[in-house]
Amino acid sequence: MPDDEARAPKQTLKGFIDENHRLISVLGVFAALILFALQLKLGPFTGLMIAGLFTCAMLLWVELLLQFPKDASGRLGLFEAGIQATMLVIVLWWLLVMEKLLGVALVFCAAWVGLMYLTGAAAEKVLVLKRFRATRFGKGRLGALVFGLVMVLACAAIAARLSTWAYPAVHEAMTSLGSGLRTVGVDSTRAGR
Repeated sequence: MPDDEARAPKQTLKGFIDENHRLISVLGVFAALILFALQLKLGPFTGLMIAGLFTCAMLLWVELLLQFPKDASGRLGLFEAGIQATMLVIVLWWLLVMEKLLGVALVFCAAWVGLMYLTGAAAEKVLVLKRFRATRFGKGRLGALVFGLVMVLACAAIAARLSTWAYPAVHEAMTSLGSGLRTVGVDSTRAGR
C-alpha cells in the first residue's frame, strides 16, 4: 500500500480548479462586490458593508487554502502562492487605504454593541419589556420579534449617527497617541546613545 501512495500522481492545477471552481468563483464574486461597494455613498454603512464582504472573502480564502493538497504539482504550488500573495496584498490594501472606513466601522460596532447592551440591561428592569423577552412561543411571539427588530434597528441608526460624530475625535486621539508613542521611542533611543 505505501508504494501505491508513493506512485499516486500529484494533483494538477486543472484537476484542482475542476474540483474547486465554485469556491474560486465565489471568492471572485466577493472581490467584485467589495469593489462595487466602494462606489456606494452610504456613509458609515459603506464601511460596514465592505467589512462584511471582506470578512466573507477572507473566510473563503481560508477555505480555499484548506483545499490545497500537500503533494501538489509545480503549477498548482505556484497557483497557491499567487492566491496567497494576492490575498495578502488585499489585506494590506485594506489596512492602509481603508483606514477611515475601517475606523468608522469600528466606532460604529463599539457604539452598537454598547447600545445593545444598555437596551438589554434596560429590558431587564422594565416590566413590559420583561414580558416581551419572556415570550417564546404562541401568542405575542410576533410582537416580541417585531419589537426586538425595531430595537436592533434603532440601536443601529443611533450607532451610525454616533460613529460619524465620534470618529474624528477618536481618530485624532489615536493619531496623537501614536505620535506620542513615536516621540517617546525616539527620545529613548537618543538617551541610549
